[in-house]
Amino acid sequence: MTYYVLNHGVKFDYPRAEIRPGVIERLRFLLPNGGQLPRPFDRFHVEAAHLDGGSLFTLWRETQSVTISGLAWTQNGAAEIWECLESVYYDVSDRYPSWMAAEHVPTCPEALPWLASVYLPASPITAQDRTEWSGDFNRCFGWAVALERKPRPNAA
Repeated sequence: MTYYVLNHGVKFDYPRAEIRPGVIERLRFLLPNGGQLPRPFDRFHVEAAHLDGGSLFTLWRETQSVTISGLAWTQNGAAEIWECLESVYYDVSDRYPSWMAAEHVPTCPEALPWLASVYLPASPITAQDRTEWSGDFNRCFGWAVALERKPRPNAA
C-alpha cells in the first residue's frame, strides 16, 4: 500500500509485512466507527467513516484533531477521499504555512490502494500527549481497515 503524508510531500510503500504480529488484531475493535485507543494512548480516540471504496478516519487527542487520514481502494473511493484530504490540506496550509512542505502541491497517488494523511496543528503537546507514534498508528489502522473491508491491497 502506498502511504502519502501530504504535509511533507512524501510517498512510500508500506507493506503489510512491516506491521508487527498482533497489532492489527488489537485495533480490530476500532474498525466499525472508531473509539478510544487502549492504554497508554487512552487520551486519544479515532473516528472512522466508511464509503463503498474507501474510508476516512481522524485521530483525536481529547477535543483536538491530530491527523485526518483516508484509505482508498477503488477509483470512486479515491476521488471522494482525495477531495476531502486535499480540501483539509489547503485549509491547513492557508492557516498554518509552516506545517506544510515548501512549494508543495499535493497529488493523488495513482496506484490503489493508497493511504494518505494530513497532520493537523493541535494544541501544544505535553510530555504525556506526544504524538510521534501517530504515523505508525495511521498506517496500522489503515491496514486493519483494508483487511477488514476486503479491498485487495498489495500485501508485498
